[in-house]
Amino acid sequence: MTDPLASRPDAHPEALAGPQLAHAALEAVVMVDDAQRIVMINPSGLAMFGLSREQAMGMDLSQLIPER
Repeated sequence: MTDPLASRPDAHPEALAGPQLAHAALEAVVMVDDAQRIVMINPSGLAMFGLSREQAMGMDLSQLIPER
């Protein structure tokens, strides 16, 4: 997976650490866009939900979270 932020010449090292930390986290980390579609999920999240990256990307977050 390519990080578009890493290729930016104006990217600060602190900004680059976020995606790396999320990827290495032992807990699930899921990021969504304004429409609540998954735009990033780390390996722990994929394992927790039993998904491949291809299945998860673009999925509506409501499909992962049970109704209350």
